[in-house]
Amino acid sequence: CGVERIEADAFSNCMSLQEIYIPSTVTFIEKPFATCQSLNNILVDENNLSYVSVDGVLFDKKNMILLRYPPEKLQPTYTIPNSVFSIGECAFFACHNLKGIVFPNNLTRIGTEAFAHCDQVDILRLPDALEEIGAGAFEKCCRLQASSLPYLVKELLPRTFYGCQELHTVELSDSLKIIGESAFEGCSVLSEIIIPQTVSIINKRAFALCENLQKMVIPSSVQSIAWDAMDRCFKLKDVYYNGSKKQWKALDVLIPESALHCDSFFETIKKKLPI
Repeated sequence: CGVERIEADAFSNCMSLQEIYIPSTVTFIEKPFATCQSLNNILVDENNLSYVSVDGVLFDKKNMILLRYPPEKLQPTYTIPNSVFSIGECAFFACHNLKGIVFPNNLTRIGTEAFAHCDQVDILRLPDALEEIGAGAFEKCCRLQASSLPYLVKELLPRTFYGCQELHTVELSDSLKIIGESAFEGCSVLSEIIIPQTVSIINKRAFALCENLQKMVIPSSVQSIAWDAMDRCFKLKDVYYNGSKKQWKALDVLIPESALHCDSFFETIKKKLPI
């Protein structure tokens, strides 16, 4: 007999824990050690059939899922092994020493809050194979400056880039359909955004508190925009929409009427704005 399961809150707020050993009997770990902020090494018994440690980083036994990178590991850049297809929930949560991440080409999934509060990471080069980005995946990555979404990502879930205060460049893919609640809320230096012509829904507070947002290009493919999607975007002065004013009025969005430009303006401005 021995410990078989480690539940999500089992080590909640063990702020001084530096190393942990997972015995051979453990077969289930939920959101491993997310709030253990001093953790620098994870060890796994070599006879464990479910998990393995590689250089102190926790993986599933097949090395296909990266489960937890110790937040106090000192190396500034980490190359995720090519065998990894999925990054687990909170896998890199609050890794304050990490400045750069090299993703494997075969990566298809990034879990909820996987890189949240990684406040030294400045650029994300996401692989083309990526299909899913979890809610809050890059939340409060305060130094993140630029990112682009791969073509296979169809939906931005809530809080994906919430509070990324230095994010000034983001390229949305031409297959994106839904921009989730608070996806870019608080991205305070973002000044321009082009919504792809595949997007149909922009949810609550998607761009709220983007204090320097001045220009937006919105296609008529958008069928629903939450009334507060651009709440407190006080510098927003140009919204270029390629539908009619009647269509726009039906969307019932809270922006100054003087900022709206419809129909013929759309293609002209789209060519001028950087993507």
